[in-house]
Amino acid sequence: MYTGIKRTGKKELQTGSVLDAFSISYLKTTFTAGEVLGGQRLVKSEGNQVFYFNPNDADAFKQIGITHQAALTGKPIEVITEGVYENSGFSFTPDTVYYAASNGLFTSVIPTTGVLLRIGYTINATTIKIDISEPFFLI
Repeated sequence: MYTGIKRTGKKELQTGSVLDAFSISYLKTTFTAGEVLGGQRLVKSEGNQVFYFNPNDADAFKQIGITHQAALTGKPIEVITEGVYENSGFSFTPDTVYYAASNGLFTSVIPTTGVLLRIGYTINATTIKIDISEPFFLI
C-alpha cells in the first residue's frame, strides 16, 4: 500500500472503545498540509506534504490516508492511514464499500474512469474500516 511513498513524521496508535465487533483503533501519521485541506478527506503524499487525492491525476498511486482534521497550507495535519475510524461528522450508509472520488471525497458509487481505489467499508453511519486498496487504473 505504501510502495514508492516516503512516510515521515510521528506515527501513533490511537485506541478507544469497542464498537460492534471492532475496536476503535487506527494508525495516524503527522504530515504538512501542501494546500488548505478539510477534515475527513483522502490525501496523497509528496514528500512530507499531503494534497487532496484526485482519481484522474497521473500520481494517483500516492494515496496514503484520510485527514483527521482541517489544516491550512504549511501547517501540521494528522492522516489516518489504516484501522477503524469513528467520526460523528460522517453520515455513511452502513455496511457499504466506499471508493475515492474527486477532491479527496468518498463515494459508494464504483468509479468508471480514472482510478478505482477502495478506501474501506463502513461499520455504521459514523465508522469506517480504513483498508485502502492498491489503485486500479481504468481504461
